[in-house]
Amino acid sequence: MERVFRKLTLAFGNQMQAKWQGIPMQEIYLDWAGALQDCSLGAINDAIRLSRISQHPPNQGEFLEYCRQYKPPVDESRMLGHDRHSGITVSREEGLKMLDAFKNKLAEKMTEQTKDQL
Repeated sequence: MERVFRKLTLAFGNQMQAKWQGIPMQEIYLDWAGALQDCSLGAINDAIRLSRISQHPPNQGEFLEYCRQYKPPVDESRMLGHDRHSGITVSREEGLKMLDAFKNKLAEKMTEQTKDQL
């Protein structure tokens, strides 16, 4: 999720940062990761491309709608995703394992931050 937000921040600058001001980014990343768990990397990359055309940074619902508009190549429909930039292909199962690991890591960080605040 950090990569998605980094790309959107490069496109929208302060507008993107102001959209979630005051909310811990780990919470936002975790929420978006859950919402996008069924989206392929191709759909997410295409959603980033479509977002850049917009006048404002997308909220989660708008970004999901961009993902839904994606039409995958025939071979991509059989896998979780293929990252055109790195050439890495993962199975759906492996992608879901990676997503679960990411969610667990964020949850641990949020728990540690909460303990530090107490």
